[in-house]
Amino acid sequence: MSISSHSLLKKIEEEVMKAKQLQELNKQKQHVYTIKTLCELMLDQETSSTIENPRLVGSALDPTPTSTVLRYEKSQPLKTDDGANGDSIFDF
Repeated sequence: MSISSHSLLKKIEEEVMKAKQLQELNKQKQHVYTIKTLCELMLDQETSSTIENPRLVGSALDPTPTSTVLRYEKSQPLKTDDGANGDSIFDF
């Protein structure tokens, strides 16, 4: 979902006006943090829209699908002479 730059700038202006009206520094910082977040959102949208998908050349297109098969084998518990390391994690 893309948010227009105009609406982000409008929200930034609103937050600036709210911050200017406040006298308490902590509440002003909350609005400044909101402004920072809106600016980062706008910058992230611009960079993601400018990144183009690279074109694949003929050799990069491989029509044969590849798959990876993972095999998991049940491991045997460690056997010791003193009977420790049983099936339970509480066996010492």
